[in-house]
Amino acid sequence: MTWIDYVDEDDSSVQEFTDWLLSLQHFARNDLIARMEARQAIAARGELVLPTDLRVRGELDAIRADPDLFELRWTMLSKQVRQYHAEPVSHPDSLVRLHLHMKADSGHFDPSAGARQEQEIQKAADRYHNGAADDWGS
Repeated sequence: MTWIDYVDEDDSSVQEFTDWLLSLQHFARNDLIARMEARQAIAARGELVLPTDLRVRGELDAIRADPDLFELRWTMLSKQVRQYHAEPVSHPDSLVRLHLHMKADSGHFDPSAGARQEQEIQKAADRYHNGAADDWGS
């Protein structure tokens, strides 16, 4: 499988991640980018599997149906990074990267964290519907 990049680089959450990544020292930034690319390559080869126990969170999880969305997870330094993607029927050999963000750094239970996470997932769902309508920009 190959990746189609359909992330909105102008989205504030994506920009926040990009700004944070660019603020790091060169060696740290390169290491984190390499880790992201490695996990994406493993996912593209189909070597990441969904956990069979729904109570266990893995590196890859199915997070939504209609559209079917999947979440790749990284912990990078103190940040929790999430990337949402889909496997559209119209492109059976592709994974479509839809959205990327950092979860909030709260350090304690934050009752609004779930709602913020759901907003980010909704952005991915919206990107999916927009992308499907124009065949992922091709």
